[in-house]
Amino acid sequence: MPRQLAQSRPEEIENERGITEIDSVAKVTQVSVPLTGKAEELTELLRKLEAARQRVSLVKIHSGALNFVVEGDLDAARAQRILGRPVKVRSNCATVNLRSPAMRMLHGIMANAVRTLYAKNIAVHATSDAYDRLSLVIDGKHLKSATTMLKRQFDLD
Repeated sequence: MPRQLAQSRPEEIENERGITEIDSVAKVTQVSVPLTGKAEELTELLRKLEAARQRVSLVKIHSGALNFVVEGDLDAARAQRILGRPVKVRSNCATVNLRSPAMRMLHGIMANAVRTLYAKNIAVHATSDAYDRLSLVIDGKHLKSATTMLKRQFDLD
């Protein structure tokens, strides 16, 4: 009788592995731009950012605003000149990225990460997720402690 090999499904292995890496971007600026609802408005704003050579990430489109993060410092006056309209800017932020090759199959990661940071009074200003990553925007002054706490929480220290 031929021997049968036990086979595990790829998602079982990925679930066991969980978060595999935590990295960060130390200096980012969070920007919120009010939207009026015009169809071409979003494209126009993104083209203006491109022309100003601003690298944009963590983009969230809401009914009344466009929110995003740029690397480095971007003060409100410069952002308003680039975009030609009033903006809200949160400077001195950082992004912490929790990585996993199977993020979509892991349950409770965002709740666990946010709960860990809130327990130490570290506010999360924005989140973004992708198939391989969860990103959290926090105040830059908390970057080192947040990264250390999250590594401990997800057994990466």
